[in-house]
Amino acid sequence: MARLSRTLPQPKDAVLSALQQVIARRKWTIDEADPDHSYLRFHTGLSIWTWSGQKVGVSLTTVPEGTRLDVDTDIRRTGFSLVQFVDWGEGRRIAKRALSETCEELGMGKVVIGDS
Repeated sequence: MARLSRTLPQPKDAVLSALQQVIARRKWTIDEADPDHSYLRFHTGLSIWTWSGQKVGVSLTTVPEGTRLDVDTDIRRTGFSLVQFVDWGEGRRIAKRALSETCEELGMGKVVIGDS
């Protein structure tokens, strides 16, 4: 399980659009999108670290500096993953990748996301 946050200087609609493009390019699956676009939930697929992938929730909040993204991950508990308790760092890597690639999609260049 991981939680990372980042504030971006762009408006919420632009950040959401960039995040959706990252999700589509990565072939991750959107499970839920809040009608006012303040929350998005998606999941990844099978990997060498988890049988069923990760479930990822992203909250977008308008702040004076732009848009704050809060990314939470957890093991997607289906099938064999029902008994898996450790994600071997995959959740944090996916959260970093989603944030970093959203920044790139917004034209911010290559951004390294540290732990927070």
